[in-house]
Amino acid sequence: MASSIEETLQELDKWYNELSGGGTERPKLLSKLAKLEFCGWLETHLDGLLERVGQHCGLDVAWVQENVTKLNYGFSYLDHLRPMIVKLVGEVGVKTFEMSLEQAQPGALDQLRSELGSLWKDRGPLAHSNIAAPIKQQLTINAPSWSRNRQRVMAKALDAFEKELIKVLNVRVPTI
Repeated sequence: MASSIEETLQELDKWYNELSGGGTERPKLLSKLAKLEFCGWLETHLDGLLERVGQHCGLDVAWVQENVTKLNYGFSYLDHLRPMIVKLVGEVGVKTFEMSLEQAQPGALDQLRSELGSLWKDRGPLAHSNIAAPIKQQLTINAPSWSRNRQRVMAKALDAFEKELIKVLNVRVPTI
């Protein structure tokens, strides 16, 4: 059993590439599973990020889980992530952070917003349908290698996001 998201996606990609000829739903299933695993990792990673930010602000992890992350069912920036950060550091804290991030890494916030929004939009139909169901809309299910690459890119982007947020909080909020 894989112990990390990188190993899980690598294994799914390996299985996908081992497949021979057409006539099977297996490539679609492996691709779908890879994207859902990636999105599951993303949700868990963001929960951890919020817990660490909450701790930095002097909040108990259990409080953050009960009052912030437990009530959330998504990961788009504007509808999900940003409101959760506002619960932790306030609107002024988020505005200060967003301005600081834009100055330090121009375009990074827009790129993150776009990536999270696209993933959230793609995840819905994959999570709420099955391969045998009639097609209601055209879905693009990328190969597992796509999910592997996007996960690596997203991990780096979220690390930079968290570092900048903590840096801004170090100036604004004294730790307890």
